[in-house]
Amino acid sequence: MRTYPLPEESLMRANKLVATTLALLLPTALLAQEDMPSESEGAEPRPVQVVNVPAPKTMLERLAAERGAIIVKTYTDVATITGEDGANLRVTAVQFARDEQKHYGLAMTVQRSGRFERVATAFVDEEEIDRLMAALETIGKMQSGQVAGTDFDATYTTRGDLLVANVGNNGTRMLQVRSTQILAPSGDLRWATARFRLGRAPEIQQQLVAAKGMIERMKAPGAAAGGNENK
Repeated sequence: MRTYPLPEESLMRANKLVATTLALLLPTALLAQEDMPSESEGAEPRPVQVVNVPAPKTMLERLAAERGAIIVKTYTDVATITGEDGANLRVTAVQFARDEQKHYGLAMTVQRSGRFERVATAFVDEEEIDRLMAALETIGKMQSGQVAGTDFDATYTTRGDLLVANVGNNGTRMLQVRSTQILAPSGDLRWATARFRLGRAPEIQQQLVAAKGMIERMKAPGAAAGGNENK
């Protein structure tokens, strides 16, 4: 069959269509790749790059991405929770400031150790923390038999791509916490998952409550930075 070269305009449209399709399929691909046995076996993660880096989704990230201004980032570690799979979930209260403008929230970092380390951080705006806590409470109580069908997954995702999920695992229910991060300007995609017994959801909620308290102390007039800056 004879083929003809596409004009430049058609090539540009085709490239844009491919990029859009990849962006739509990315969450499904991540879930599939995250559950691959090779991750727990310490196999080297395959690098993934996002062609069109999306705009920042949280107020924290939008402020951090501003140019032509001094941005001061203050981090205060609240807790590190180790999952049943050995991965760590670190909860950190954060304050990003430019002059008198300040935004508060959380940095939720998942770190998987092994031959090849996986680390990713998802940011959660202060206004989202209560919704995240409520989602953890609901998801943490869901069991097989409470929903139609032979099995189910229940997920909640924040604006900054922190995902919490109630998933089945060999007849038991597990709580997954996954952070996804796209590094700008390179477009490098990072993700890591920590897995907990479902009954440990209240433990994570308690640390979110502690983080909210830390944020209130950070807001207090004359409060000194309680952690590390420019982490």
